[in-house]
Amino acid sequence: MERENQKGNGTKALKSGIWYTVSNFLTKSIGILTIPIFTRFLTKSEFGLYNNYTSWLGILTIFVTLNLGATLSRAKYDFEGKFDEYILSVLALSSFSVIVWTAVIGIFHDFFADFFGLDYRYLNIMMVYLFFLPAINLFQTRERLAFAYRKTVASSMLLVVSTSLLSVVLVIGMEDRLAGRILGAALPTIFLGAAFYLFFLKKGKRIRVSYWKYALVVCLPYIPHLLSLTLLNSMDRVMIRRWCGAEDTAMYSLAYSCGAVVSMLVESINSAYSPWLAEKLAGKHYSIIRKY
Repeated sequence: MERENQKGNGTKALKSGIWYTVSNFLTKSIGILTIPIFTRFLTKSEFGLYNNYTSWLGILTIFVTLNLGATLSRAKYDFEGKFDEYILSVLALSSFSVIVWTAVIGIFHDFFADFFGLDYRYLNIMMVYLFFLPAINLFQTRERLAFAYRKTVASSMLLVVSTSLLSVVLVIGMEDRLAGRILGAALPTIFLGAAFYLFFLKKGKRIRVSYWKYALVVCLPYIPHLLSLTLLNSMDRVMIRRWCGAEDTAMYSLAYSCGAVVSMLVESINSAYSPWLAEKLAGKHYSIIRKY
């Protein structure tokens, strides 16, 4: 019976891996296919400023949201029966962190606007985006751990299609095209994140602050690792923006976006492998892990 269960889970993991790979390529391809549209309607300066925005967004996401989704693969087994309650609790912790950072940026808005090279209104949009983003990430991680790839793929496709379409419409229709590009990227995440936030409020029912310590013990040491990867991927554009200007950032970012296609395959495989690995570690099936 145990061998049959292992085989069934292995099949689920394989299906998940295939669908994550297909979904990842489709979603990233849609983003890449819209680049010519944005380079047509945005000036070099606007295109460069937007990529500066996304670079800082990637860096701040780590500090502001605390990447609490990384704890779910272990928490699923440590809080069995109370998993949704745990997710709601860490979602509340993420929201609390965003509120604190928003207040700090609001108090010293001139400093942060100059430091990031962004208008203060764009920083406000970024903070609202970061408030709702964890709800999406936590939902997708929750579904991946259950090998429920359909909901993960469907939400990813919905998000990327709506983001791409709205961004194109707003860039073409708004006088401030940079604002249109940023709002187009942020609003679908905000609305979908709000829906998942309500989902977890209903499923989790209660917030336990005692779970925060468990989550922070895992996440805080993990931040330097994530930050190093994000800095490696983002600081090039930030430095080009500061030293050479927004137009040079635009030219570099265009080439970088095309080259990023190479990383899709590894990212997709890891999305399916990580839940499988967590399940085998919890069951102490070390021989199976070594084999695969």
